[in-house]
Amino acid sequence: MTIVAGKIVDKKGRKALLILSSTGMSIFLGLFSFYFYQLQKTVAPDQNGEPDITKLNPFYKTIGLVSPVGYICMFALGFGPIPWMYAGEILPSAIKDTVSSLGNLMSWSVSFLITASFQGVLLPYLGGSGTFLLFSFVVGLTAVYFRVFLIETKGKSLEEIEGLL
Repeated sequence: MTIVAGKIVDKKGRKALLILSSTGMSIFLGLFSFYFYQLQKTVAPDQNGEPDITKLNPFYKTIGLVSPVGYICMFALGFGPIPWMYAGEILPSAIKDTVSSLGNLMSWSVSFLITASFQGVLLPYLGGSGTFLLFSFVVGLTAVYFRVFLIETKGKSLEEIEGLL
């Protein structure tokens, strides 16, 4: 999907792909939340405390399989590659290296915090369904943010972009 994004980003635009990507990610996270809700609701835990997934309806199993794959595809379509491209287009040359490094540091730091809090904080308090519903809501908000605040840089010179900012 990253290859697909590279091929269509100049045709469709950065903003459109980011909105599509974040909307798709939000939908697939919502579906994954629904899968965990159904898992919790319909499948009793075995003697180890784990749900016996063999008792789950095949339709819900399909949702459980398709949701993370769809999420990854939607991420690779826009959210993964385009922010780095976008940053390179909107930042002046004098600060591009420093700001890109800080952005990379922030990205990895937030990724670490989410990963570290997933098992110890989010799952115990919200459960699988609530955790992925929260993620779905936050990613859905980014689609709204992109629609309202993000400028399109497709086909624009650095001077035109600076004028828009």
